[in-house]
Amino acid sequence: MLSMARSVLAGADEAGLLAEATQELRLAPGYRVRAELRLGDVRSRDGDPGSARKHYRLATDLATRAGYGELAAVARGRLLAARGRLHRTNGSVTGLLTSAERRVAELAALGTTNREVADTLLVSQRTVEWHLTNIYRKLAVTGRSDLARLLGDSG
Repeated sequence: MLSMARSVLAGADEAGLLAEATQELRLAPGYRVRAELRLGDVRSRDGDPGSARKHYRLATDLATRAGYGELAAVARGRLLAARGRLHRTNGSVTGLLTSAERRVAELAALGTTNREVADTLLVSQRTVEWHLTNIYRKLAVTGRSDLARLLGDSG
């Protein structure tokens, strides 16, 4: 389907066709998210970062609401790379995390060590490391400083 769409787009107003497609795909969230991501890419390539961020943010919100965790992480990554800010989901960006991951994220964002988090939550350090790996992937962050900034922005 995408290859067919690409062939139609060759030589056409790609942004215009993608904008139209996003409206037509409103009942197919997975395809709509992908179309919003692609439209963000086109807007970014065409030198319109504000519009790109708008489409990346919409893709992030749609993917999150539809429960497409990996696609939401891709969208968040592109939004952050475009210097965009995340909007709250379910009250905060931690809405994508399990309750255990949320507790670990909150403690880690305070600057506590893995050992301190483990001792506080009465779990092993390895469990903390596992949760942090999942947290970083789900929220598209690379470390504690990014996590602290993200949680600070959304709280």
